[in-house]
Amino acid sequence: MMTRTALALSALLALAACGPDADAPPAELTSAAEVADAMLASFEANIGGVEGFTVSADGVEGRYTVTGDTASMDRVQFQVVPVSGMASPETAQLLYSHVPNVTRIASGMRGAAFEGRTTRDGRPAYVLSTDNPEAMLGQSGGQAPSGERVLRLYVDPETFDVLEIYQSFEADTTAFTTRLIYSDFRSDEGVRLPYRIRQSTTGLNQAIPETERVAIAGQIGLALRQAEQMPMGPERMARQAELEKELRRVTEGIDESEVEIERVVTGIPEVAPVTGPPSGP
Repeated sequence: MMTRTALALSALLALAACGPDADAPPAELTSAAEVADAMLASFEANIGGVEGFTVSADGVEGRYTVTGDTASMDRVQFQVVPVSGMASPETAQLLYSHVPNVTRIASGMRGAAFEGRTTRDGRPAYVLSTDNPEAMLGQSGGQAPSGERVLRLYVDPETFDVLEIYQSFEADTTAFTTRLIYSDFRSDEGVRLPYRIRQSTTGLNQAIPETERVAIAGQIGLALRQAEQMPMGPERMARQAELEKELRRVTEGIDESEVEIERVVTGIPEVAPVTGPPSGP
């Protein structure tokens, strides 16, 4: 059953289609509340009738099961399950962020500042901002850290998908930024999802004294030279990629990870039973 917000949005779209300017572009939104309403309607239309779905990426499955009668992510059970070999911690972490909690975000963003349209990485977007990230993300409780904090939400102006969640934090001489970026949206088996999720964090090396950074970088450089002596193959490539990532984290303070979704299957995920050690002698 569609909510009142979704019905209202559908009625507006129907009236626009019947009018003389049916081919005109959709009206520009002018407030955070309007963007929130459009996000909720789009989210319900996308996932509202789905009982669950499974996404696969890099030997890991993310299994979503809707446990209530709405598509609210607060009513979703989520499980990351390694299905082959050793699961990458970065892949598992990004799968946890694969589907933004639109219900909670839309609730929290109503008090955010609406900054209108912008272009982010070549993509048009509505941008909303706040200096209270907990409110934007629909979270509460706990003591916020001291320092200047900013969260910006970038939303597709046509599909109302979340394109990016950007956060920055500054305190004294320390500054960190995090970008969680969603792209390559596709509709598969009736569900529209991003097939590429990337996270980029800067400022990670600020807590390490410069002399220590130089020493660590030297050790990583030595390990890289040793990796070059390994036989050619996947193991050597993985080792070199790991060390190069660690070197960039230490020298530039940048950490980047990315996952690409390989497959989406709708329906209630099949969860393997939990097995324990054999009983008896």
